[in-house]
Amino acid sequence: MAQNTKKPLIWIISAVVVIAILAGIAVAVFGGNDEDTEQQNTAPTHSGSSPSTPAPGQDTPGAQLDSQQRSWPDPAGLFDDSQWATPGQYSVEPFHSRPVFTPNNHDGDLPGKGDLVASMDSCTQEPVMLTGKTQMQYVNARFLTVNDKAGPTTMDNDVPGGYAHSPQGAITAALNQLSYGMFGQGDEVGEEIDKKLWSSSKTVQEELSSRLPAGERNLTSSRPD
Repeated sequence: MAQNTKKPLIWIISAVVVIAILAGIAVAVFGGNDEDTEQQNTAPTHSGSSPSTPAPGQDTPGAQLDSQQRSWPDPAGLFDDSQWATPGQYSVEPFHSRPVFTPNNHDGDLPGKGDLVASMDSCTQEPVMLTGKTQMQYVNARFLTVNDKAGPTTMDNDVPGGYAHSPQGAITAALNQLSYGMFGQGDEVGEEIDKKLWSSSKTVQEELSSRLPAGERNLTSSRPD
């Protein structure tokens, strides 16, 4: 697939705005987590892929599929993510001073499916809190929320999935939909996100269709439902 760098500035600025929103949500959701402070020194023990290292001199502005890149330069110089380029280290995000971990594994240090806790008992009027260890990780130029009891447990073409069947799993999935899975980020990973996480959104799919060449767009619009 050809590299799509037509909108690097859009997705970079969007990512900056969304992390501010996400961090505000995370403060409310994670505020009651007794183990929240422990996450700053402990990474999840399971992995989603094999360890990798950066490839100096080969960095591209947009996150590409099957890439081992760890830092994504902003051609406009408005956003510097080099602080998250080293696997296994924490850096503080600038909006709400929350720690962000650069995972040892390129696609995230994820829990195993057997570690998830499935329960719908918490579907009450009481606030739902994330238990266990919750960690914000920098993956594919995006901020990914990982909880060791709620997920995600898988990355399919760099799209997170495999959440616990629980209110906590739904919360974690929603947080990642608003940050890592935000629509219209414009790079290859973003294209996969648009297809898989926004497939039921008519507005998003119309936008995707409008980006196609005229011939392909006409074929898509003429397909039966």
